[in-house]
Amino acid sequence: MFEQIPETPYGIKKRIQFVYGEIEKRISNLNRDRKEIKILDIGCGTGELITIPLGHLGASVLGIDIHPPSIYYANRKNPFENVRFECISVDKLADQQFDFIICSEVLEHLEDPSEMLNQIRKKLKRNGTCIITIPNGYGPKEMEIRLYKALDKLKVITLLKFLNKHFKRLCKKGGVESSSSKDSLNTESPHVQFFSYGQFKNLLKECKLSIMKMKNRRFLSGPFSDIILSRSKILINWNVKVASKLPYFLASSWMFVVKHQEVQK
Repeated sequence: MFEQIPETPYGIKKRIQFVYGEIEKRISNLNRDRKEIKILDIGCGTGELITIPLGHLGASVLGIDIHPPSIYYANRKNPFENVRFECISVDKLADQQFDFIICSEVLEHLEDPSEMLNQIRKKLKRNGTCIITIPNGYGPKEMEIRLYKALDKLKVITLLKFLNKHFKRLCKKGGVESSSSKDSLNTESPHVQFFSYGQFKNLLKECKLSIMKMKNRRFLSGPFSDIILSRSKILINWNVKVASKLPYFLASSWMFVVKHQEVQK
């Protein structure tokens, strides 16, 4: 189903497979008309990599984002009648609840992630399921970024920028498809939160949410690793597969299935 989404060093294909799979098996257990199932994707960006693919589920899918160009792009690309997009923040949504909520790569950009988690708790039905993905704030990717910034200050990064300039040529030589899909058009939203697993678990607890399942998304990624990994499909696939076998603290990012604290199943 996701053949049109090539895997990348960032595990975008692994992510949609996880999100889709977790929702699909739970929808099957609800014994309800799929058209009545409501899914919300918060911070959907262009919708190409999560929201639109979820249209295949047959449920009612809503993607929201506060970045107008991304929503405009999403509406142009959306082929599904059961999928729609709105340029709105979650707190401005009408008083409604959802069976499933996705919050992927959003919390690390927020000054107050607890506010978002509390909104999610309010919008999530009592037996609903939330899927959250975040980077490991102390994982390989964040360490690479910090090293990159340090070297950049020392003016040692010129070679890396040269290699990045030839990224597409290197990918083509290695037989790797460079994904034309865009997760978001908003490039001016840096990370301001750097979660450890323990910190994130405690944050969820404070917001009366609990982790039901966790999976590592990718091992290496960042300004240095991307150049090496992107030259080979074998390396890209190894990077996402090996992540699933590693201790959580060695992964660059995590995927969680979350529910209300009082619902432990």
